[in-house]
Amino acid sequence: MSCAGTSAFPVIWTAEWKQQIQPVIKAFLQHEATVNTRAYVRISITQFGQSSVPCQLQLQKVAGSAQAYQQNIVSEYSWQVSYEGSIPHGSLSIQEETSCGPNVDCKDYADQEAAADNTQGVGLGSGGLQKSDITNSKAGKPSSSDWVALFNKYDSPATVRMLQSFTQSCPSNNCQTGSLDTLLPFAFKNKATSYESYIQDLECAYVPDYSDDTGCSKGLSPVISYQQAFASIRGK
Repeated sequence: MSCAGTSAFPVIWTAEWKQQIQPVIKAFLQHEATVNTRAYVRISITQFGQSSVPCQLQLQKVAGSAQAYQQNIVSEYSWQVSYEGSIPHGSLSIQEETSCGPNVDCKDYADQEAAADNTQGVGLGSGGLQKSDITNSKAGKPSSSDWVALFNKYDSPATVRMLQSFTQSCPSNNCQTGSLDTLLPFAFKNKATSYESYIQDLECAYVPDYSDDTGCSKGLSPVISYQQAFASIRGK
């Protein structure tokens, strides 16, 4: 099927898709296990900060309802992490996203996906870190993909707990994602073990005279507070 942002996307819970993707997953993990220079690897099919599945509305139509779509996504996710866990991969760490999106209330299926990760010894993460996670947490509400609750629940030292911001951040804090000055301390206070940064945020932090029309306006860089935020999480 096709939708905004992609010309072709599979119905990922079908037997045909699983049959095609299995040898790819196996070959990838076997190769990475021999190299093993990565902090972790992830095999996912997501978009928008890697926090939602492409063609979500179209897939709901194929499934017949939002509830059936959720059941199919959780089923496919559980199958994939189970298959990944069954492949010998030495000391290589595997991490998967507890993904969701703006069109469904996905707290429950993020929780189900994280439970599947934990059963298979696979790490978990979210690509939707944003400033509303902080305000929602203070108000006793779930964060995006429920990552705050899940990271604190599955806090074993052996478990990779990765975050990436929803989009490039903004030092002014006047965007949906917000500023790394507050996001990064909040993330690691809530048991994150790693953070994947947008290249634009690194450039805004360290490259003199860097600017863009999204989050780092002319005259801001290098942003010293961003350098301090990155330094504060290094080695954690």
